[in-house]
Amino acid sequence: MTSETHAPTAEMVLEQVERILKSPDFDASERNGRFLVYAVNETLAGRADRIKAYTIATSVFGRGDNFDPQQDAIVRIEAGRLRRSLERYYLTSGQNDPVRIAIPTGSYVPAFTVQEPLKKHGTPKAAPSRVEQPNKASHRPTVLVAPF
Repeated sequence: MTSETHAPTAEMVLEQVERILKSPDFDASERNGRFLVYAVNETLAGRADRIKAYTIATSVFGRGDNFDPQQDAIVRIEAGRLRRSLERYYLTSGQNDPVRIAIPTGSYVPAFTVQEPLKKHGTPKAAPSRVEQPNKASHRPTVLVAPF
């Protein structure tokens, strides 16, 4: 089976998050590291539908229950910063990583793709795919805890 025909496993995604967080080329703030870990963990746990500005603000950024995403743009601003940090990471030390994690514009839910190694004078070839969701009857994947 080639990488174009399968999605990254939860284990592959979790290993990639660890690789990103440990890299000096991932120039995100501590807060954006927590944002990435939160979004990945929620997605892998099958709760991607709960990744909204309100839950990110209250669960990751410490905002109170009265947080109003229409009045406070913190999540949109930080999501843009996280997207740029991930893009820079994949342009530098992440070029040959087996999995690419992105936060698509217009959403806070991460997308996971299997990535072919960089060819000479080329760009990484990413095959769009969704992460394999754990079977509810099986054990859940290990959840990352941010090292912050």
